[in-house]
Amino acid sequence: MLEDRPYLSPLYSYLSRTRITTRLVRTCGTVILPALFGCVLLTGQKAEGQTAEISSLTCAVGSFTGAGTDACTVTLTTTAPASGLTVSLASNDVRVTLPSTVDVAAGASSATFSATVTPVYDAQMATLTASMNGASQSFGIDLIPPAPSSLVCDSGSFVGAGTTECTVTLDAGAPRSGLTVYLSRNDPRVTLPSTVLVAAGAVSATFNATVAAVYDAQTATLTAMASGSAQSYPIDLIPPAPLALACASGSFTGAGIAVCTVSLNAGAPASGLTLYLASDDARVTVPSTVLVAGGASSATFTATVAAVYDAQTATLKAWASGAAETYGINLIPPVPSSLTCASASITGAGSDTCTVTLTAGAPSSGLTVYLASKSTYVSVPSTVLVAGGSTAASFTASATAVPTAQSATLRATAGGVSASVAVQLIPPVPMLSVNASSIGFGNVDINDAATQSLVLTSSGTAPVSVSSASVSGTGFSVTGASLPLALSPGQTATLFVTFNPGAAGNASGGITLTSNCSMGTMAVNLSGTGVQPTYSIQLSWDAPTDSADPVAGYDVYRALSGSSSYQLLNAGVVDSTSYTDSAVSNGASYIYYVTSVDAQGNESAPSNQFSASIP
Repeated sequence: MLEDRPYLSPLYSYLSRTRITTRLVRTCGTVILPALFGCVLLTGQKAEGQTAEISSLTCAVGSFTGAGTDACTVTLTTTAPASGLTVSLASNDVRVTLPSTVDVAAGASSATFSATVTPVYDAQMATLTASMNGASQSFGIDLIPPAPSSLVCDSGSFVGAGTTECTVTLDAGAPRSGLTVYLSRNDPRVTLPSTVLVAAGAVSATFNATVAAVYDAQTATLTAMASGSAQSYPIDLIPPAPLALACASGSFTGAGIAVCTVSLNAGAPASGLTLYLASDDARVTVPSTVLVAGGASSATFTATVAAVYDAQTATLKAWASGAAETYGINLIPPVPSSLTCASASITGAGSDTCTVTLTAGAPSSGLTVYLASKSTYVSVPSTVLVAGGSTAASFTASATAVPTAQSATLRATAGGVSASVAVQLIPPVPMLSVNASSIGFGNVDINDAATQSLVLTSSGTAPVSVSSASVSGTGFSVTGASLPLALSPGQTATLFVTFNPGAAGNASGGITLTSNCSMGTMAVNLSGTGVQPTYSIQLSWDAPTDSADPVAGYDVYRALSGSSSYQLLNAGVVDSTSYTDSAVSNGASYIYYVTSVDAQGNESAPSNQFSASIP
């Protein structure tokens, strides 16, 4: 808040602003004399009976910016008497304070005093007056308000967004209630407060300037204004630019996808920053642009890599704001990583399926792999094509029979790299195998034959010839395939072995197979037991449904066919509706009936009869 201050005439204001050191004084026979810095006002008045008069009032400094202290001197026309003289002092402006009087010592012609100046808000002149005996002299002090002497910020250059602390400095301390400095900028990308207050007595104040990212280079000017004076400070606004370009993988064998990241040296502007992308190789494709989101300092994009036929390096480029970054991706052609065959060996004449596998998918038009065999017994095609995008291809290796066991090496070559596999070649061998080395028939009723199968298999790599199958042991016989017989590898034939005991007891025997098998003859053991047959008759019936007396059980009766003499078979009542008669004889015929029995042992009438014969 501005303090009250005296009104200065336009003439005084003009003199203050132009710093003229002489001015007009009052009339009454005035004389204008130049004075150092200020103005001396002389009057022609003189007190009667007084020998000494005030000849001048001067101060060391006639102009103050802000606060300060001035040394002032009042001078007499002659020396003061023995009792000294007192001179009255006054100021027409409360911003300049001084003592009410000053004493000139006896014999002295002058005396000094101090004038204390406080800061003002606008330019004006304060008049000091020294009076004695009705005469006076005056001196004018120009009061100049503090004004900005400098404006500086911690940073004068910004890449992207940021905040810097700025300091405005006055050429003198601020007035009692502080000094408001008005702030402005010429670019809306820089924001700052509209004013900053320099505290009372302080010579500086700080404020923050916030810078937003820009799209192109430019300079923003900050201005601090107060007391009709201004200071400026330039801030260079530099747009963000690519700082680095990198991909998750810098080397590709065959096709693949690389996730790449471009980084800026600062956050992007609010609406984002478009980076332009390019690849110098058609086998690596990238989008034409990628957008770094507002405030972000990086963005990712995908580079798609196609398989190549020979090694090379593709260079990716990202640029914006006149700066560019590059990244190299090594492109490595696929080559054979392995060669395998379905079987590690071939016995006799035959074929095997082999597969060549690449380190990566083949180029779009495929990759030709060259094949070779180091054995005259194994032949392979001269080449095999791995289809575009595929990592493997198969071919057939054909072998002829070898006289002795040996190894054949197959090789697959592409891109100067080879893979190989060894296949064992085995001469053909006749072998015979059976599904059982022994056949047991267990218990077989006398004169009741049992038959089992004996399966012969040519399990070797050459045909096997079975010349005979001889049988030993009582009750055993062989039928089925006609001998001699020839079986190709994998072929089978079935013989039927029968055991028909003529008497009770254990029996054993065997079958001897004679063939060209490398293992010689083959024996199959035979065993069985002849037993007398046993019989039983199973009876079952329905429980009565119309009996008023509850049924407690049943009695079963049997008689030989043609006889009327029945005998009770069960020792106690049968509590179920079934019964097994095991005491029967081969060749006999029987008749059965059943009666119901109540709790007191009373029997019902016989049931219907049932006849059974034992063969």
